[in-house]
Amino acid sequence: MENIYIDKKMCSGCSACKDICPFGAIEMREDEEGFSYPYILQDKCKNCGKCVKLCAFKRENIDHAKLPRDILGVKIKDIDERKSSRSGGMFIAIANYILKENGVVYGCILGDNLEVYHTRAITKQDVNKFKGSKYVKSNLKEVYREVKEDLNNGKKVLFSGTSCEIAGLKTILKNENTENLYTCDIICHGVPSPLIYKKYIDFMEEKENDKIIHVDFRDKSFGWSTHKETLTFQNKKLSTNYFTELFYSHHILRPSCFNCSFSNMDRISDITIGDFWGIQEENYEFYDEDGVSLVLVNTEKGETIVENIKDEIDFIKVFDNYKQHNLRAPSVQPENREEFWNDYRENNFEFIMKKYAKYEEQSLEMV
Repeated sequence: MENIYIDKKMCSGCSACKDICPFGAIEMREDEEGFSYPYILQDKCKNCGKCVKLCAFKRENIDHAKLPRDILGVKIKDIDERKSSRSGGMFIAIANYILKENGVVYGCILGDNLEVYHTRAITKQDVNKFKGSKYVKSNLKEVYREVKEDLNNGKKVLFSGTSCEIAGLKTILKNENTENLYTCDIICHGVPSPLIYKKYIDFMEEKENDKIIHVDFRDKSFGWSTHKETLTFQNKKLSTNYFTELFYSHHILRPSCFNCSFSNMDRISDITIGDFWGIQEENYEFYDEDGVSLVLVNTEKGETIVENIKDEIDFIKVFDNYKQHNLRAPSVQPENREEFWNDYRENNFEFIMKKYAKYEEQSLEMV
């Protein structure tokens, strides 16, 4: 087997192929943009074709729910939970329910070393680490295998992530009993390069001559609808929009994000969540600057979750007034994406920051 995908727009990096290979002939390797792709070890490969046949990027390989059964606007009643969540707190309401059922929750965290990765949680303290946006491609590590083990041990499992990550999980579990599996995907704008994220952290530490110990990709203290990031250094806090600029420019998104087969209303998870942009037009009285979640209830399992948490949330039924582009189409690739990466390879990072992130030293705000 020479390769699994035709070009990089056909691989989301979910790593399912690595785990389903019966010969251990696939490993994930980073390319020059910092994204991981499957690499076939030719001396181990037996040309069975299983990796290509079951590729999770192909929609036809994944069981999915068709159109949502219900669309809701949601706010968790616990105001402290809502303030500390990214939008209206729907995810934490679901996770709290799974914990009460003695279950396990999988999600994405920002680790002590500022790496973004998926991990397992069985306590409220650990689940709280999943709160907040992380605008970087998550390292899935070995969580698919851990999910499989938890399900085989009879545990209820909630797995949260992007649609392509859930597609990868479903590929791994294709022949397993998934009765106790609940999936929750986020409305994804696209996943930024871990390499550029790391270069950004290094650049800001060098400029400030201080070590960053935490990144808040969207600091809610500025308001739910405001997108400002806050960098916590050892000796100060600064608010910026630099990484935000890089993210929304789309230059640093994974190539497959521009070809995403999951950016539509045909969902593959039990529940889909995101920010309810446009809530003012749908129901002005339900708007809250502490956040409102847009929730797509896609399956019978999703309906079961909502039924079990309805006393913990305020909700309204929604029709059409929500502004989420990625429920209708993938993010658009910028015409000068290649120019960005050529600039990255040929210049220092400050050049990138000034040209693409509007970097100015005097524009930093102390928090």
